[in-house]
Amino acid sequence: MPQRQSQTQDATGLHAGVDNQFVMLRNSTREKIFDYMGRKPSSAIYQGRLPELARRLEEILFREFPNKNEYYNMMKGAIETHLRFAMKVLSVQTQQQQQNR
Repeated sequence: MPQRQSQTQDATGLHAGVDNQFVMLRNSTREKIFDYMGRKPSSAIYQGRLPELARRLEEILFREFPNKNEYYNMMKGAIETHLRFAMKVLSVQTQQQQQNR
């Protein structure tokens, strides 16, 4: 069986002083989001958009829990509650963008 390749992009900024453990934690979060969202039956179009969706949802969580300790504590619990929050925020952002067009 072929080894599964990561479906999400790194959360790195490639800046000096980047905390590699925090980058790995953020990447792990994206993978959890991707896996969680990918469990539900969906269309090929949705599946193709999953990596970008996982990235955007993780970035919302990163803004909500901006330091390593808060982010780590958030990830110790179930992802579902935080994911629902991030999805609501993303929905509001998308609606605002559509209204501004």
